[in-house]
Amino acid sequence: MNNKTELQPVQDEPVLRLETEGMKALILADLHVGIEKEFSLSGISLPSQTEKLLGKIKTILKRSQTSDLIILGDLQHVIPIKKEEERAKILREQYWEVHDFLRELRKWAKLHLLLGNHDGGIDETLIGEFIRIYPSSGIRIGDVGLFHGHAWPSTDVMESSTLVVGHSHPAILLRDSYNYQLQERCWIRGEIKSSPDIKRYPGLKKYPSTFIIMPAFNPLCGGIAVNRQGVLGPIKNFIDLKNAEVFLLDGINLGKLSNL
Repeated sequence: MNNKTELQPVQDEPVLRLETEGMKALILADLHVGIEKEFSLSGISLPSQTEKLLGKIKTILKRSQTSDLIILGDLQHVIPIKKEEERAKILREQYWEVHDFLRELRKWAKLHLLLGNHDGGIDETLIGEFIRIYPSSGIRIGDVGLFHGHAWPSTDVMESSTLVVGHSHPAILLRDSYNYQLQERCWIRGEIKSSPDIKRYPGLKKYPSTFIIMPAFNPLCGGIAVNRQGVLGPIKNFIDLKNAEVFLLDGINLGKLSNL
């Protein structure tokens, strides 16, 4: 595979388009299929949004003319339930929801899943006919390293030029002169900095130079206000976050994070 790999955000969507020799793919992160069930347990009644997610992904796939779809972790949503009987019931429902979602989506693209922290219960023997599953340490495509972000990436991923990661659900908190607050999903793009943590990879031929943190695809996930709370996962230990650029989904560049 040619090392030249092109990455472009899809206008107005929390999606990247990746193109390299032999592959044209869309990348999205943090679907959290089934998250509505957690809301219902808190007394908030929401109908399933899975069909809407499916329809939106289909539309973007058709428009982008890509053959592969890479899910950058957290395909499903883990719901913390202590009662075993209730937990077993919800897990069964969730399994079939994810199963049917993938079965339909597979008609539109080759599917790839990089395991996230919410994907621990996924059984490849049950859904492997629809989707190829990769470890949480990620994969490398051309010169782009992909991983969910809750765990350290592999050495191979760390030898890429650009790291693409999810997990943090980045958003930006904006406040006007009247103290009106607005939180919007956003992209974070910046440079890798040298730190003791990056030296956990002895013998690397090179280190990555840039990173991209993807917004969550599912709007129900909410977001972490990165200009107030920072980001999650080990990547926070070796990125220059304060000088990173913040972009809204429509492409507007809000400038450096440290100025927001």
